[in-house]
Amino acid sequence: MDQGTLCANWSQAIKGRPIEKAWMYEIVSNWRSGIDVDKFDYFRRDAYYLGIHRQFDHCRYFQVVRVVLDTGDVPTISPPDKDKDVMRDNMLDLRKTFHHMAYQHKTVKKLECHMVDILKRLE
Repeated sequence: MDQGTLCANWSQAIKGRPIEKAWMYEIVSNWRSGIDVDKFDYFRRDAYYLGIHRQFDHCRYFQVVRVVLDTGDVPTISPPDKDKDVMRDNMLDLRKTFHHMAYQHKTVKKLECHMVDILKRLE
């Protein structure tokens, strides 16, 4: 659904809140940028259990983020332009570290292959 259609058809597409409160959905599940509390949670959890002492600064994000109107006049959460690139780069770099250290680690991939073999044998 494009931005103009979203504003015009908000009440049919989204139940429960008026369009003026659209930004509230983005706190938990941000379909625009993917930056939401769920992502902050797994960044903190994974950094803690992997022993990574660098984390995404979610407190700073919440201090600078503002509710602004997008091009279709739908309220959205957005950090200031001067902070967008730094925050995005920080998140992507942290995510890259997670993939390198854990998600795509050779031992993890080997265990995944073994689990697939076990599940195939159980069929």
